[in-house]
Amino acid sequence: MKVFSAVLTLFLAATAVLALPQQGGFLSDVLPRDYTLSNITWTGAVFEGGSNETFTGTSLQDIEAQIQAVNPSFDWANKNSTDESYKTANEGYYGEVRCNIPGYKAAVSTHILEGIDYLSRLTGDCTAGPADGSGKGNCGRVSCSWNSAIFYCNDNLEPHTEPCNAFATYAHDVLFTCWQRIHYTSTWTQGQQFGPSNFNVVVGKDYC
Repeated sequence: MKVFSAVLTLFLAATAVLALPQQGGFLSDVLPRDYTLSNITWTGAVFEGGSNETFTGTSLQDIEAQIQAVNPSFDWANKNSTDESYKTANEGYYGEVRCNIPGYKAAVSTHILEGIDYLSRLTGDCTAGPADGSGKGNCGRVSCSWNSAIFYCNDNLEPHTEPCNAFATYAHDVLFTCWQRIHYTSTWTQGQQFGPSNFNVVVGKDYC
């Protein structure tokens, strides 16, 4: 009986491990194979009613920390963005959603939902660098927490700018189109949605 119990315990442990997403530390595990990761640039007002300023960082959370060094009271979490111009610009055009991108890992759905809420409160514009001309697009990480990330990717040969809060809508579409139950206690998601002007939003795993 003790031997059977030990074998059963090992079997259950192995099954639980297999049910979880695989881990990996290479760039191909972080973004689809046709994209490279670079910094993201934000432009907006740091002070209420002030002129626009520009900051560049590894994510918008990183940029927010830089802004707070200039204005300690700046906090996107306490904002409710009224800028909905992206809805008019993209009205009727929320393109194809691709799920299960090869070479890319899934993220926990609840953490992606937190990232979507964060993005929906953003002010200002986000700029991603140009594609490199060899077929690889350029992605900036707009949100990342608990190893769950949202990326803004540019396939143009020049820098591309969108309202930062626009990415919440795209990430929301990916989340609810591509979710899957990988482990019995939680759901995970991973995918990509394309927008007008040759850009797209990628949702999935990163290390943060």
